[in-house]
Amino acid sequence: MDEHEHYKQWMKKRKFTFWVLFLRLPLGLAIIPLFLTSISAFICLIAVCAIVYFWVDLGEDLKGDDVLTKSITIGLIITGSLYLMAALIMAYNSVFYACIFIAISTVAYVFFKMYRLYANGIKNKKLVPQTGILFFASGLILATTLFFVNQIFLGYLVAAALITYGLSDTVVKFVVEKDDTNRILK
Repeated sequence: MDEHEHYKQWMKKRKFTFWVLFLRLPLGLAIIPLFLTSISAFICLIAVCAIVYFWVDLGEDLKGDDVLTKSITIGLIITGSLYLMAALIMAYNSVFYACIFIAISTVAYVFFKMYRLYANGIKNKKLVPQTGILFFASGLILATTLFFVNQIFLGYLVAAALITYGLSDTVVKFVVEKDDTNRILK
């Protein structure tokens, strides 16, 4: 890759980062009055931000490993939009459902991150997009099933998934840094 291509990619990434930061400003300003006036609206806004973050980060992880195709992008946009709309409709009825949607998407996101950690950290291979999306979907299905079976177990699953991912991430990063391959995990 020559310097001109590298510069173009850098500028494109810089513009994207600028727009993300620019769009965070109104959300940050909207959070303060919502927190002071309506806790339920505040929780709904946090739910929307979390769900959007999970889907965008999933796409960015796939893009970072150069496995994001146009069909996968379209699929992520469609499923993410449908999931977000369902979360907003259910959150309109009760804030409890916004929290449930955050829990379900958290489990799915952590399942995908665990697969990414396994593929990039332990195996030192690129992600297979179908497998990553399969892990994400299995997390969605498992968490949704647990919600309908027993909501307490859904909370346990969220806590267990987050603790497992946090510990695994720390251990794998430590092992990779101590390894002689000079790899750096993101």
